[in-house]
Amino acid sequence: MKRELAPAALVDRAIEVMSTLNRAAGEVLAESGAVHALTDVTGFGLLGHGWEMASGSGVGLRIDAAAVRVQDGVHDLAARDVVPGGSKANLRWVEPSLRVAPGLPSTWPIVLADAQTNGGLLAAVDPARAPELVASLAAAGVRDAAVIGAVLEGPPRIEVR
Repeated sequence: MKRELAPAALVDRAIEVMSTLNRAAGEVLAESGAVHALTDVTGFGLLGHGWEMASGSGVGLRIDAAAVRVQDGVHDLAARDVVPGGSKANLRWVEPSLRVAPGLPSTWPIVLADAQTNGGLLAAVDPARAPELVASLAAAGVRDAAVIGAVLEGPPRIEVR
C-alpha cells in the first residue's frame, strides 16, 4: 500500500483481515482443551512465530504451503520485491533453520515471513481433533481456519513443502 502498487481489492482484503479480532478464534481454541501451544501471528510472520514455537518446544514444524491462505496478488508483489523490510529481516532470522522443498515458487519464504499487523492465530493442536476444531471455528464465524501443517519429532526446524 505504501508504494501504491497493490491492487485495490488486495488492499481492501488486507485491511479487513488485519482489523478482524482473534477473540472468537481464541475462545473456541481455549474451550476446546486440544491446544498445546498458541500464538498470534503478528510482526514476525508465520515463519517467525512458528520458529519460536518449534525451537522453544524442541520440535520441528512442517508447513504445507498449499494449505496456507494467501490473498490473491501477494505472490505477484513478492516476486517484484514489494515486501516490507521487516519481512526480509524475519526471513533472514529464520533462514538458518528453514528448509523449503524444491519446486515451490521462490516467493513462498518471504510471503510466510510477512511482518503482519494481525495475521490470526497459530495453534498446535492434537491432530485427531484438528478437523473438529476447524469446523468449530467456522461455526463461530472464523474465516479461513485451516490445518496448515504438523509438528515433527527431531531437532527444531521449519520445513515448507
